[in-house]
Amino acid sequence: MDEATTWMMPRRLRRLFVRILIHCQPVHPKDLWEEFKDEMAEDYSRREGSSRGRARAYAQISEMLNAEGWSLSDFPEMEQRIINLKSNNELLEESSTIGVRQYEKLNSEQKEIVDAVLDSINTAEYTGGACFYIDGQGGSGKTYIYKTMWHLLKAKGKNVITMAFTRIAATLLPQGRTVHKTFGLPVPLYSDSTFA
Repeated sequence: MDEATTWMMPRRLRRLFVRILIHCQPVHPKDLWEEFKDEMAEDYSRREGSSRGRARAYAQISEMLNAEGWSLSDFPEMEQRIINLKSNNELLEESSTIGVRQYEKLNSEQKEIVDAVLDSINTAEYTGGACFYIDGQGGSGKTYIYKTMWHLLKAKGKNVITMAFTRIAATLLPQGRTVHKTFGLPVPLYSDSTFA
């Protein structure tokens, strides 16, 4: 962490801290937080002051852990109380604003897809739902459609889980996780395993 503070931005430092917690499981994670909390919260502290900035960084670390299927309770030495910096209404408002802004930027074909999915969800209680498959070339805007739908659905108070088959693809989605992590699927590797 000491070396990383010289060249990493605060958000990347927080990600590194989460990776260290999950994969290295330090003996004293609280000491690690205390030593580098100012560097990890520097971006927030500049805008909101030191104590609120650190609270915001700590809350984001908690969110990152949750996205990986972990929580602060897995590290009992760490402070367990998280300050809720945004109310539920503020989060809904933020998602609504982002969703509407992104929807306006969609082309006509993308709007058709989003409208069809949203209409299906609005009538899902009555019809039992539907299944959609979105296909297109790289760069055709599939991820943008997914992000737009995520924000619009979150703004309506819907529970949305985003997942992808690879971790790289999952990082492109809001709160994205891998399918394996979400469903707890085992990936057995044997000496004769092949990639198909």
